[in-house]
Amino acid sequence: MKISTRILTTNSLFLIVVILLGSIAVFELYNTNNIYKQSTTIAAALRNQVEADMMHDGLRADVLYAIKLAQEDNQAERQDAINATSEHAQNFQRLISEVESANLSPSVNASLDHLKEPLSRYINSAQKIATDVFANKEAIGKSYDTFQEDFEYLEGAMEDFSSVIETEFQNLNHAIEQKEKFIAVLIGTSVLMSLAIAVMSWRTSQNKIVKPIGIITHTMSELANNNMGIEIPFVNLNDEIGVMAKTVQIFKENKLKADSLEKEQKKEQQIKLEHAEMLMNMTTNFDKNISRFLQSMGAATKELEKTSKELLSLSDTGKGKSAELSDVSQTAETNVTIVASASEEMLASIKEINKQISQASTISSDAVSEADQAGKAIRQLAGSSEKIGEVLSLIQDIAEQTNLLALNATIEAARAGDAGKGFAIVANEVKSLASQTEKATEEISEQINDMQSATRNFVQVIEKISAVINQINEISKSVAYAMDQQSEAIQEIVKNTQSASERTKDVGNIASIVSESASETQKASNNVSHAANDLSERTDDLRGEVETFLSNIKARV
Repeated sequence: MKISTRILTTNSLFLIVVILLGSIAVFELYNTNNIYKQSTTIAAALRNQVEADMMHDGLRADVLYAIKLAQEDNQAERQDAINATSEHAQNFQRLISEVESANLSPSVNASLDHLKEPLSRYINSAQKIATDVFANKEAIGKSYDTFQEDFEYLEGAMEDFSSVIETEFQNLNHAIEQKEKFIAVLIGTSVLMSLAIAVMSWRTSQNKIVKPIGIITHTMSELANNNMGIEIPFVNLNDEIGVMAKTVQIFKENKLKADSLEKEQKKEQQIKLEHAEMLMNMTTNFDKNISRFLQSMGAATKELEKTSKELLSLSDTGKGKSAELSDVSQTAETNVTIVASASEEMLASIKEINKQISQASTISSDAVSEADQAGKAIRQLAGSSEKIGEVLSLIQDIAEQTNLLALNATIEAARAGDAGKGFAIVANEVKSLASQTEKATEEISEQINDMQSATRNFVQVIEKISAVINQINEISKSVAYAMDQQSEAIQEIVKNTQSASERTKDVGNIASIVSESASETQKASNNVSHAANDLSERTDDLRGEVETFLSNIKARV
């Protein structure tokens, strides 16, 4: 039950008791007042009855006085006796009428009804004697006997009436005494009940309000001193103390959440630092690997360019030798020795060309291998960037969750009122850090996207370089094949030098073949030279892209 409800119940009970006792008191006072009025009325009736009883005796005295005057034949005072009798009779009737007009009990009214007829007869008898006694003195005895009977009868009725009135008066006095005692008891009961309700209210306020508030105040002081292990009391109550306890519990939980958010924030900062360190290490390693690859690629390109120049020179020499062989073939008979020497020299040149072509093929193969390694390194970097993107997504989720928790903490702090102001400041700081984290994560994500885009471009460049190197390798194989044909032809020339005179036409044909092969070799050498130049340019472009990419990554990290 809520404290306000309990206080309202206590006050309502007190009010009900006061109203009930007040109503009873008012009712009893009203009844007592009515009894007092009835007592006053009965007292007045009793007084009138006493006066009427006096008038009863006075009328008899008036009759006896009138008889005395008649016996003395005192005419002078006759009228005074008649007037006195009439006056006393009127007063007697007036007093009885006043008693009758009063609001009396049924028993008094019944006794009064029994009094009316003998009263009327008694008054008439008294007035008749007072009037007729002077005129007929002889009949006075008989009339007086009747009068005396009426007097005695009325006296008995008057005594009965007096007894009824006195009994009624005593009953009313007894009722008044009982009412006074009841009112005294009622007042005492009211005082005792008021004291009991006051004591109950005091104990309720002490046990249900003052002590719990003191305990909650101590608990809040402990929480303010960062004693988060203290238990919050009264959280199961359904009154205002329970609401206060639940509010303190919410404050405690929010404080724990704030501490947890602070730890998560530090952990997130550590993750960011580790991520930045990992990215820097990856960038440094990539820089070393790609620099080493580009150096190897540059050296291979220069070597390939040198080989192509030597191959071109050798092809020019071979072409010249072919022309000489064509001239010699015309005078083959006389210049066999010259032809043989030229053939041997050409064979040596062809071997040298084959050696250079083999070396160029080896360099091309090495270049292809280095390009493949560079492609693998770039793909590994792309995979690492994707993993970094996943880590950034996780950090962004943590930042959003932190922002949400900070928002909930701000709402709970607002609900806690003044007690949650300090926590609201911490929650706003946490929310600000979460927003900064989210913003930094977005910037890093943009840089990762740029890195991934540059990585894809770099992969494309590596693939183009690999294609060019493969093309150079194919050209080298074609040149080697052509040189093999030249070698076989020269060997055939050397073999058939001794019979040159007989096969001058064959020598001419072979010279034509050698000349064509030399032209093919020259053409292939030009292609190799162009490919080497193109590879050198692409290597420079790749070096620029890599340097720009690494500079951007290092600047952002």
